[in-house]
Amino acid sequence: EFKKQFEALFAERLHEYYPKTRGRIAHMELSTPLTAAHFLNAPQGGSYGLEWTPEHFDAALHEAWFDPVTKCQGLYLT
Repeated sequence: EFKKQFEALFAERLHEYYPKTRGRIAHMELSTPLTAAHFLNAPQGGSYGLEWTPEHFDAALHEAWFDPVTKCQGLYLT
């Protein structure tokens, strides 16, 4: 299977930097944008927030939409 090749590649890379992890992986799961599109019904496979464009980093956008304080007293978003 195509994903198995990547699992092996990622595991080897992990073991290269953290040798003590070898033989200790109990479960590994790999997903792709196609996985997200299928299971999450996510447009274009994006499941992690806003589209990554230069506009995403606009200070005015952050001030308008990314305030951790909510209308519910004591509820903060992180």
